[in-house]
Amino acid sequence: MGAHLPVLDFTHFEGPIYWFYNIDQEQRWNQSRVFPAVTDLEQMKLVYQQEQQLFYLAQPNHCILLRHKPDPQYLRYLELSGIVLPGLLSLSEITDEVPWADIPGIQSALIVPYLVNEEIQSTAVTCGAKVYGCQAEIVKKSNDKFYVRKWAKENSFSVTEGYFCNNVNELEDAYKRLTDKGFAQCVLKIPYGSSGKGIRVIDNTRTFKHIKNFISKRNQSFELLLEGWHPICRSLNCQLLIKENEIKVLAVTEQHIDANGVYLGTDFTPKYDINLKEKYEQEMIRLGKLLQRQGYNGIAGVDSILDKTGLLIPIIEINARFTQVTYLLPVIQHLKSNYLFIQSCFIKIETEYELSFNELYEKVRLYLNVRNDDFFVYTFAKSVLENKTIYRIFFLFYGNDLDIVKSCVNKIHQFQDAI
Repeated sequence: MGAHLPVLDFTHFEGPIYWFYNIDQEQRWNQSRVFPAVTDLEQMKLVYQQEQQLFYLAQPNHCILLRHKPDPQYLRYLELSGIVLPGLLSLSEITDEVPWADIPGIQSALIVPYLVNEEIQSTAVTCGAKVYGCQAEIVKKSNDKFYVRKWAKENSFSVTEGYFCNNVNELEDAYKRLTDKGFAQCVLKIPYGSSGKGIRVIDNTRTFKHIKNFISKRNQSFELLLEGWHPICRSLNCQLLIKENEIKVLAVTEQHIDANGVYLGTDFTPKYDINLKEKYEQEMIRLGKLLQRQGYNGIAGVDSILDKTGLLIPIIEINARFTQVTYLLPVIQHLKSNYLFIQSCFIKIETEYELSFNELYEKVRLYLNVRNDDFFVYTFAKSVLENKTIYRIFFLFYGNDLDIVKSCVNKIHQFQDAI
């Protein structure tokens, strides 16, 4: 993957720099129980292993605090691919309790979390460390889908058609209004949760009645947001870097999402009409300046859509934190110097017996029938259970022929049936 290309400037900081992947924080914020849901603990263990994505944005003289020990074969693969790994410090297996006081040099360190929360902020005060980003209160508010929608309207951004509902009658009325306006689908939202976890897509009246009945049996009053599901032409994402005296667009990418709003992958090299791109980036800079005035500092990932009528809706939600795209930016910068098309995706698979990284990688390479340098595995998560092994594997596919890149993305999703 070549030399490390720093995206963030840490040259002013002289102490140790520790990166930490507290991805579970948004789910802890979310106290809502209005959707039928089952927590898959094994899948969550795989999600935690996405901390491997910090390898690409952290600089070689930094250190990553790991809650899961990466596969040694996978680490060797990264090194052979040209990734210069930062320092790695293993903590105990996934736990809510991080032994911050025992981390070397924490008294003069900078903590760079996935997301700034009250715990990280309190830890920094206690240990004498600093935290990259802004106050936890501002971060939490900026991640709140309800607050962001109201704030976007107040600041004259186009928003989706939708209504806040506090009881079943208001929910029924909102659904009728939206269907009367011609929406074939609606989406019910709670304040927190990413990659489809904070939403429920409603595609017909039967589904609406089922969810309404579920909610009414458990809650007489609540706050929910029901929006019309705008038919999507493009799903844009902007990576903003917000500093005290600077707003910078780091990247504009396009998300691939399924019918339920669940993230599937990213197109890192989308092509847009020049007028749309200029308008979008102007809106993102305006958004950045407004966040800046509120005291926001750090990375923000903004999800946006262009609907099929041509309406640009700049703020579907704000991810006031690092995102998967942010962590990959140095790798993407390097690949763009040689390739016109870059796309990511991930697969979840199971095997009856445990496979090492090298064994699984070779099976993938033979199945795709491509060279080793046509794709890159940027996360390899694995959990060994009593009767099976489950994996969550993230890929970058790249090349100068878009059809071949798309073919690889499509084909890898069929890999489960080939092993």
